Order: sequence, then C-alpha cells, then structure tokens
Amino acid sequence: SVTVTVANNLSQGFNVGFAMWGAGTVTIAAASGATNRSSTSALSTQYQVGSLVVMKQSAAVTAAEFLLGGNFA
Repeated sequence: SVTVTVANNLSQGFNVGFAMWGAGTVTIAAASGATNRSSTSALSTQYQVGSLVVMKQSAAVTAAEFLLGGNFA
C-alpha cells in the first residue's frame, strides 16, 4: 500500500495517472493548503486506474484544488 500526498503548489492543469497493478491500496492525501474536491481517495482493487487533475490554483500558488477520476472510491 502507498499514500501519495498532493502538494499545495502544483500548477493548474497538472495531471497524473495511477494504476493499481498488485495487491494493496493507493490512497491520495491532500497536503496542508491542498483540497481534494472529489468524494473519493483510494484505489483498492487490482487493475483499477485513476487520474488526478489540478483544476484551480490560487494566485499565490499555495492552494491547489484537485479532482480524482476513474476507479477511485
């Protein structure tokens, strides 16, 4: 299992994909100042895939807001 922490200073438009190839869980956590706008945060079944997209960033580049898509639950 692994936890990926999303930094608060990622640029608007940043995106990354995730694939759950083996056993365990991939969990997405928001760092201080970052906000997950999805109601989901984990891949926990083999062969699931998902993506993260930063949809909004503050003018000071200290408050990333992101969405998770795909098989995140």
